[in-house]
Amino acid sequence: MFRVLIILCVIFFSETINCQNYARAALIFKDGTIIEGFGYVKKNKIFFKATLKDEEDKWDGTIVKGIIFKSNEEFEYITIPKKRRPYLLRVIRDGDIKLYEDAYEYWSTTSPPTIIDPSLGPPMYMGKREKIRAANYYLKRENEAIATDFNRILFKDTFKKILSNYFDDCDVIQDIIDSKEYKSLTQVQIMDLYNVYCQE
Repeated sequence: MFRVLIILCVIFFSETINCQNYARAALIFKDGTIIEGFGYVKKNKIFFKATLKDEEDKWDGTIVKGIIFKSNEEFEYITIPKKRRPYLLRVIRDGDIKLYEDAYEYWSTTSPPTIIDPSLGPPMYMGKREKIRAANYYLKRENEAIATDFNRILFKDTFKKILSNYFDDCDVIQDIIDSKEYKSLTQVQIMDLYNVYCQE
């Protein structure tokens, strides 16, 4: 009896934890079909169920366009440079031009390595380790098959050329390029300027 009780508790808590991953959302298909239910995203996949009691379905970018959560957080499958299959990215700014974010985390050490004794092997990192959040950004118009890399870690002057070519219809963006003000602005701030002053 006690053993059965333990098994039931494990099943109950597993289901509870599983349900906690889910949030109210709408699954968007490429043909325009929308299904409301509950979902979450993980490792380039969308996990979705119409009700919390249903079996979960796993979707990729084959026939699904993306998912929109009730919190207005939106993810969309797009093709990005150097990726062979659609990649699920968060939509940061919507409009004529969409800005997508591919967020990631990595560990960093706050101080340089300390060499205690070279004969003992490689340097030992004695500083404090902390998790750093970073992101890659991409731009895309609706009619474009592949998104444009919108990151600062590019070849010399490439970021400036992307700004100049992609936002050639926006005088405000061209002004910040000429004044070199763009160097002090984030990708999101540049996109906000475009949306406020130049989006139709």
